[in-house]
Amino acid sequence: MLKNLLPFQKKKCLLIFISSISGRKGSYDPIYAAAKGGIITFSKSLSMWLAPRIKCITVCPGLIKNTKMYKTFNKERILKLKNQTPNKELLNINDLSKIIIDLMKPHWRHANGSVIDINGGLF
Repeated sequence: MLKNLLPFQKKKCLLIFISSISGRKGSYDPIYAAAKGGIITFSKSLSMWLAPRIKCITVCPGLIKNTKMYKTFNKERILKLKNQTPNKELLNINDLSKIIIDLMKPHWRHANGSVIDINGGLF
């Protein structure tokens, strides 16, 4: 992956990585959590190494409604996650896409290296 990123080093760009709440707090699936945690540390390292030309931001959503993972959960587990979330709702893909599009705007340029939790307050 890094070999594919290096040609961009001569251009000004933003890399947005999608991790997960599991990469921040752990998971019942330790391999999944470790992989998502690896994305976070990879992005933070790249944000220092490739700056100022390339900036990196990582987004860590919670469970996203109507995704492949969501559909593998039973109704009780979905309800439990929803009730554990302080705002009592799960993220939907349309809202996540709007957030990602906004991250591409110039006013986010100082967020290089940031890890943004988008999970309704579930930590």
